[in-house]
Order: sequence, then structure tokens, then C-alpha cells
Amino acid sequence: MQISDFGISKKQDRGSAKLTFSFRRCACVLRKSLCLLVCLFFLNGVLSFLMEPYLGPSEEMWRSYRSCEELDTVFVGTSQCLQGINPATLDRICGSSSCNMATNMQSLANSRDAIAAAIRDHHIQNAVLVIDHEILGLDRSDNFRADQSYWHAKAITEPSVSARLLDDLTFMTSPAFFGKPASLTYLTPWVYNRTSNLSQNLKEKISGTILDTEGHRTARGFLPSAEELSPEFEFITWEEAEEWDKTAVSLKDLYISEENKEELAGIRDLCAANQVSLTVIVVPYPNWLSIYPLENYLETDAEIASLFAEAGFEFYDFNLILPEYFDPSGNENYSDVGHMNERGAERFTDFFGEFLKARSSGEEVQAWFRTPPASSDASE
Repeated sequence: MQISDFGISKKQDRGSAKLTFSFRRCACVLRKSLCLLVCLFFLNGVLSFLMEPYLGPSEEMWRSYRSCEELDTVFVGTSQCLQGINPATLDRICGSSSCNMATNMQSLANSRDAIAAAIRDHHIQNAVLVIDHEILGLDRSDNFRADQSYWHAKAITEPSVSARLLDDLTFMTSPAFFGKPASLTYLTPWVYNRTSNLSQNLKEKISGTILDTEGHRTARGFLPSAEELSPEFEFITWEEAEEWDKTAVSLKDLYISEENKEELAGIRDLCAANQVSLTVIVVPYPNWLSIYPLENYLETDAEIASLFAEAGFEFYDFNLILPEYFDPSGNENYSDVGHMNERGAERFTDFFGEFLKARSSGEEVQAWFRTPPASSDASE
């Protein structure tokens, strides 16, 4: 039996029509998808412009850091460091050239990254890591918004497109966030970094000028606060804390997560490998005796001290400083129970500068503390 040329032609025509229809359908879906992506990209840009604050805290840190031409010392840590150390005051006392690279709820991983950037860009000689007890038990993924803000700010202030893309990819592919929602929402900064005052934000972005300096850093990265701790807050004495350890049921245990132990060791090894003199401290804050068991607190301090002593670095907890050397008490020195105000920061930074000079001259400054943590000398 033979099939006519006409029959073959009709089948070929139907096949060709199906292919044409399929191609057109795919092209239509592709066009719609591209249009949707363009619209989403445009909408994301508009929302970011309206809601992402003009010179937000993390962006301001990176811009102040990148504006420093000469730098030999950096301070890293959370808002306790940000509000507790004024680089200008320390530079006046010690003759240094320093910058405060702290950010709100800065993870230890990001503190390590900040030190690494300063080593790469400026070959710094000194670094001060401020330990915030509150974050020691938190892993990076527990506070993803702070990490998103840090890396987004770092990326948008990079001098080149390639460096910006590298920062974006570093965050999105990091083990702490890869495959999690934070790696995707990172691309929408208005979700995790937004202001409530849209009108002022819009005016500032259009004019390129800060209209309200409250909440903004100085040129060297210090964040001053004029607020004062409520007079209703009462400081707890050492003796009261010892008694509470026996009877209290609402105290919070202090511990270091395994992830943060690795990050602390990473900071130690980074500084040791690059001949950076690292000083690890706790800046004073009012409520440490009322939220942690005293014995537990001291054990955690000793663990931190021992870890850094392996490389010969010292750890100083200024909550434990003897009052004859420095008295950190007084509501007038704090903006709240966790942070210093401008007056307290000036007092502490002035003392810290003199403390560093005394240590440099060979004085045994560990004797200045009520219960000194294990030092590098004690570990030998």
C-alpha cells in the first residue's frame, strides 16, 4: 500500500503547526516572565529607595571606614562598642589613627570580616574586639537581619562592581544562610533595613543631606547618645550578686555556642597570622550582675581569656574593674541598661587610653581587676 504525497504533506503541515504553536506559546510565557521580573525589579528598586534609610547604621560605618586615609587601629563589635568607644578621644591620648567599625548586633563572623578588611586595606597594627555577652550564645542565622544589613552596606560601598558582586555572593552562599529565606530576602533591603519616617528619608535622599543628626555616627564611626538611664534603675553590688546566685530563679545562663567559639578562634588566628596586636575587652554595662549568675559569668570570662591567651592576647572585662581605678557606675553614664551614653563613653574611652598606655609601659594592669580572668602569663 502506498501513501500519497498529499497525505505526507498534510501530516508535515500539522507537525509544523504544532511546533509553531509550541514555540509561540513558550515565547509568550518567556515574555510574560521577563515582564514580571522587570516589574518586580522596578518595584523592589522603588521600595528600597523609599524605605531603606539614607546612610543607615551599617552603610554609615562602611562609608566612614572607606573615607579613612590612614588607619592603624580598629574597634569591632556590637552597639556596645559603637556607643562605648570614641576613636577621636583614644587617638588624642594614644597618638593612634583609629576607626570604630562596630555595627548593631554585629556577629563575631562579621567582626572577623571587618578586621580582615582593615588588614587588607590598611595593614593595621592594632585591633580591639568588644565582647557582647548577649550574642555569645547566638549563631549568625539567629540574627540574620543584622548580617544582611552588614553585607548589603559593605557591598553598596565597594569601589567596584566586581567587589560588590563578590560581597553579595559571599553572603548568599555562606553556610549560615545558603538555602534559607535570608539568602533571597537579602536582595530586598527594604524588608530588613527600613525607616518609619518616609517623608524625611525621601527629603534626605533627594538633597543628599542628613536632616537630623541624631542616630548618626561621627567621622570616625562613634555613635553619641544624649539619653540618660532612668534614675529608677539601681546598680547591683557584687555582694548582692553573690547572694542572688544562691536564691534567684530568673537569672539567664551565659554560654558560648560552638559556632562562636570557632569564630573567636578565627579572630585570634587572623590577628596572630598578620602580626596584629589584638586586645579583647568587655565595655561596662549596668545590668550584667542582675541577668547572669555571677559564677557562670566569671567562668565564661575565663573561657574567653583562655582562648585568646593561646596566642598571647589579653582579655579585660571592665565590668570587673576595681573602683579605685575606674568607677563605671552611675545612671548618668548610660543611655539604657546595655549601652553607654556620650558622657559615659568619653569617660571610659579616656580611661581606656590611659589603661593602654600603662600596659604599654609594662604596668601589671591585670591587677586592676576584681577577679582577673586567666591571662597569657597564667597559662604558661
